[in-house]
Amino acid sequence: MSQEPQASSQSEAAAGRVTRRRSARAKANGHTGPERPDAARPRSETRLLEDLIAHALDAHATDVHVTAGSRGCRVRERIDGLLADVPLAAEALSAVPGVMARLKLLAGLDAGPRRVPQEGRAACVLSGRRIELRVSVIPSPRGDSVAVRIQDPSEDLSLDRLGMTDAQLRPFQSLIDAAAGLVLVTGPGGSGRTTTLYAALEHLNSGQRHVLAVEETHGRELDNVTQIPLASEAGLTYAAAIRAALRHDPDVIMIEDIADPETASAAIRAALTGHLVLGGMHTKDASSAVTRLMDFGVEPYLLCSTLAGMVSQRLLRRVCPACREHQQLDASALSRAGLPAGKGGAEPAGVWRALGCPACRQTGYAGRTGVFELLAVDSAVRGLLAKRASGLQIRQSAMARGMTSLAENAWQHVRDGLTSLDEYLRAIPPELR
Repeated sequence: MSQEPQASSQSEAAAGRVTRRRSARAKANGHTGPERPDAARPRSETRLLEDLIAHALDAHATDVHVTAGSRGCRVRERIDGLLADVPLAAEALSAVPGVMARLKLLAGLDAGPRRVPQEGRAACVLSGRRIELRVSVIPSPRGDSVAVRIQDPSEDLSLDRLGMTDAQLRPFQSLIDAAAGLVLVTGPGGSGRTTTLYAALEHLNSGQRHVLAVEETHGRELDNVTQIPLASEAGLTYAAAIRAALRHDPDVIMIEDIADPETASAAIRAALTGHLVLGGMHTKDASSAVTRLMDFGVEPYLLCSTLAGMVSQRLLRRVCPACREHQQLDASALSRAGLPAGKGGAEPAGVWRALGCPACRQTGYAGRTGVFELLAVDSAVRGLLAKRASGLQIRQSAMARGMTSLAENAWQHVRDGLTSLDEYLRAIPPELR
């Protein structure tokens, strides 16, 4: 994503004016915090925009989606990975198109109708918190579709908050504390992969290492990290950005997505020349990253020399503690989970079912946690790589030597009462159970 330098400063200034006006109104009316978006009284477009963002923050939503349909606008929030409608009065819904036009101006975008997608960034201050907004606009026959990613720069990105067990966290820290090598974080979209990469960068960002991040669209600002946004139309692809980073005296290079042969080759070259490379990949499990790299033309001897480890992950919704209830597990329930009776240590007293209550918006879940699979590349794995072993063979070998799989880690969360059997079945694909 490219953006004119003045756009950010303009949006910051506009956000500051918005906040000052809102603060004055709040003091005059005796309010101390943002109103919810379903309040009945009339509001300006600016005030409604602030209230929509405040409502999303209160609900711990990561995104706000506004889509145009035959019956008008629809506003939804992504909470715990799933979309939910936002309750809005008819008057507020009719004002949403104007609110989105205001948001586009704050993000430095063209507020009028366009036939091409647009991306931009904005910022606002709510209750003393600076909130960053990443705005994506896609045209459709009925009007613009707008997606807003909401980010709180003060959010804690420490490694111990990711959800790894001690047995996973210690070797992961060892992998990223190394001076050189390629460490991959894999998973589908929405699995928390980028958050894990950012947490690793924060861990390494001690001031003694020069850290660079190559990203298609940087998710959040990281202090003391040189973030390089791609500009494909100008020739700045992943591979070109990595080559430029190597001339910039780096210690650590993060590559958001290794998705083509040219990027894979550049990442391997960076690791070969004595740099620590953290890379993201879209694969179903850790060992599948090996298969993908070989498909990209990376020779096994290069993987033996550079690949240090792979982490795969998913996000599981936490069962709501206010309304959960015990669930008895029988042989059929274990079979659905991919576990034969007697395997997995499933004690009925430790298994919970999600019900739903006002505290969790009737979903049965509140918050999310990560589940992980860590495969460190040791001499046994290198031997398999040299023989061009498949990802499945590497996975089976690692599990025979004690690796905890994604499914096993997720099942432990079910047993510990952190999530439900239904959530386990939703998040973990059958081929991995």
